Amino acid sequence: MAPIFSERLLKFLSRGIFLGLVLAFIIVCFQSNGNNTISNGRVGGDFPAFYGAAKIIDSGDWQNLYDMETQRRAQQGLFPEREATSHLIFAYPPYLALILSPLATLSFISAYALYTVLMLFFLLFACKYLKRLLPSLPLESTELMMIACCAYPFFRAIPGGQSTSLSLLCLLGAGYHLKSGKPIYSGVFLGIWLFKAQFALPALLLFLSTGQFAILLGFIPIALVFYFMGVVIGGWHWITWWLQSAVKPFVELDRLVNLHNFITIRSFIERLLGNDSASYLPISLIISTLLFCALFIFWRKHFGNAAFACLALTSTLLLLIAPHALFYDAGLALIAALYLSLGQRLYWPLIIVIASWFDILSPYLPIQPTFILLCLLSFFVWRNQIRITNRHVT
Repeated sequence: MAPIFSERLLKFLSRGIFLGLVLAFIIVCFQSNGNNTISNGRVGGDFPAFYGAAKIIDSGDWQNLYDMETQRRAQQGLFPEREATSHLIFAYPPYLALILSPLATLSFISAYALYTVLMLFFLLFACKYLKRLLPSLPLESTELMMIACCAYPFFRAIPGGQSTSLSLLCLLGAGYHLKSGKPIYSGVFLGIWLFKAQFALPALLLFLSTGQFAILLGFIPIALVFYFMGVVIGGWHWITWWLQSAVKPFVELDRLVNLHNFITIRSFIERLLGNDSASYLPISLIISTLLFCALFIFWRKHFGNAAFACLALTSTLLLLIAPHALFYDAGLALIAALYLSLGQRLYWPLIIVIASWFDILSPYLPIQPTFILLCLLSFFVWRNQIRITNRHVT
């Protein structure tokens, strides 16, 4: 595929899809029937869980934040009639509910609109970091943002109330500032990412593998602020309360109803062997540990002269080895797609954007399509960097 053709096609498709998304968002916000769409569908994807948590904190009923009945009452009226008794579990750390509590002063539609616009801004800022890391890329940050919105993970995440944009911003912000010799700022971004601890903590270890321990000077203060915010809501032992009352029941339920949307090695092994098998957990743990060790070594060896390659491989493997990651988290892999586009090969992002839409078929396939895509991206990023290293050696 000719580079100029693929570049033009990519820009044309991204602008068209992004415009369609914006128009659909405006229609939903301004022509919805109360908290439902004009066709009586649910507005906001998973956003009712965040809005409900904000209402619980605003009401002062903090100790019942993770009580299922309390969450159900807080989300009452946010679902169409056919789902009137439904509710979505809020399983994030309690400090996130405290941060989101000002949204409870707004109507649901206004809060959803504000949250969605904020996620778009986070995606734009993330793309600005991408442009700084790849100044030779023949795309502007706004064009990168529109391309990202064409990929299925962001297409679903942004209007669906997910925080993938913020995750991408945290990883890229941390990587850019570490590469620029500002490890404290890097630690701040990793600290902010603690709302997704399954990603932030392994990423912290990878960043520390570079020997820049000043990262902790940025990370620890943010972590302490979040911890004491949690203390305000759940007491000194809130982490245990959160894990037992929210994370454990959420993961168990999610595995039952949503396993086809998981993109982790653990979920792949579970689907392969069956969730009744006692061996899927230790097998997946061993494979994930080995992959993390390999990624750790990759960082130690290559970050000094190939920082973006490290971020690219992290953007895929971090999802595969995580205990919990869904298809919309795969928006992080935008980094890997753009790494493979170096040298004006813009057909790579185009191919990956198209391939990401096969996720629609996930309920009908034995293997999650995005899981396969992440495995392939990991292999190509690793192979490309090894070839570059060998070329320099010879």
